[in-house]
Amino acid sequence: MEEPKSCAIRAPFLMEKLLRHTAEEDEALQAGAYALPDFLYLDEQRTTIDGSSLLGPEGSVSIGRQPRFTHVPKHRHNFIEAVYQCSGRSVHRIERKDIILEAGDILLMNQYTSHECLPCGEEDVAVNLMLRTSFFDDTYELAAKRNVLSDFIVSLLRDEVNCNQYLHYKTIHHLPISHLMEIFLTSYYPHDDGVAPRRLSGDYAMQDRTLMFMVFL
Repeated sequence: MEEPKSCAIRAPFLMEKLLRHTAEEDEALQAGAYALPDFLYLDEQRTTIDGSSLLGPEGSVSIGRQPRFTHVPKHRHNFIEAVYQCSGRSVHRIERKDIILEAGDILLMNQYTSHECLPCGEEDVAVNLMLRTSFFDDTYELAAKRNVLSDFIVSLLRDEVNCNQYLHYKTIHHLPISHLMEIFLTSYYPHDDGVAPRRLSGDYAMQDRTLMFMVFL
């Protein structure tokens, strides 16, 4: 398999899995559009996505593939979302401003941020990291640093911000983040040989929280 020209993932087996079409993507290619099922929304207007359907009753961290080949309409969540661009690029529209993610970029959005995603091509692979606000409860070290990220987190915990708020990081040359993200993704998309972190470890929730905490730290 030929590696995409712009790629933040160095493990060939992992990139191969991420490039595979999902059923939703095949549906989008055939019909020209794909709509999220109604049960994922909190309201009849289909504007707010419910994290309990995606994270489960106790989970604080989960992951999903950003659908390609279709426009994702304007929406927001009742959880924190971080988009990690694995390869290619994607365009996210926030308040009529286009945020262009290149391979290795991270886009962090609070639960009030309304956004939409423009259609992506074959090699434009991104994953959505879904985080409950409770994930940030133990981030005292981050808060003590007093930077733009710590201010973002403190505002989440204090529920001070009820508006669009996001941070855009370009991290492709930050090797610790790239390595940690690859380990995290491998736990969700393990190697086909059957020997994978999620099958060897019993406490997946703690593993996920630890890896994501290290990324933010």
